[in-house]
Parts: sequence; C-alpha cells; structure tokens
Amino acid sequence: MKKMKLFMVALVCLTMQSVTCLAGDDVLVSVDQLPTPALQFIAENFGNHDITMIEMEKKGLKTTYEVSLNDGTSIEFTKSGKWKKIDCVTNAVPSQLVPASIAQYVNRNFPGQKVVELSQDMMGYEVELSNDVDLTFSQQQFLGMY
Repeated sequence: MKKMKLFMVALVCLTMQSVTCLAGDDVLVSVDQLPTPALQFIAENFGNHDITMIEMEKKGLKTTYEVSLNDGTSIEFTKSGKWKKIDCVTNAVPSQLVPASIAQYVNRNFPGQKVVELSQDMMGYEVELSNDVDLTFSQQQFLGMY
C-alpha cells in the first residue's frame, strides 16, 4: 500500500511537470530579437505607430511573437516572421492587408463596417468586424458567420 501511494505521488508530480513544460514560456524580448520579415511588415503597414512590447511564446517546438503597438494594435507572428493575426481593436486593419475578395464581401454585405481583426492559417481567414460579427473565409470564398 505504501508503494502504491509513493507511485501515485510520483505520477502526479511527473504529470504536473509535463503540463508545465507543455504550457510554454512567455518572455519579453527586444526589437532586435524579432524576425526581420516581421519588422519589415510593421514598418510597411504600421509605420506611424511605435512598438510598445514584444512577447515571445514557446510551446514545444512552436515559437510565436506577439507585438503590441502604441495604438492598442497587436500582431502575432510566426517564428519566421509571417503574420498570423492582426487585432486593431476598434481601428480598421489596413486595407492593403485585407484580401480583395474579403473586402468586397464585407462592403457588399456589411456596409459601413470595417475589419478590425484578421487571422490567417492554411485553411483560410477569420475576420471580426467593427459590429462584433465574426466571418470565416476559405482561400476563395465565404464559409460562414459565427
């Protein structure tokens, strides 16, 4: 019975350690640690805003960077510096970043609304509008609202 309790305690400790390792580490980093493509992206699309904070998150083999700008915008980048998510809070995502088909769909179906958040992955895009409506698009077409 004593061995069973010892085994259970060891198992719980090992499980907690594993969960902690998988949870990832968030670390504040300086601008010079941000991948060059991310810096170029910010300069080209948000050049009139200053970087206030950069958080690097490591989860297993994945590394992402979350950059906060002085207007409240946050941009998430992959390890290589490709943007994953742009959250402009209440401001519009710069129009040159919104794919033309998405901009046309929003203008046609939600006149007067602006894209305030844009996420991309291999499957397509997720969009949040200024009226809190969330839309999903494949690479070619509208998929739905949620």
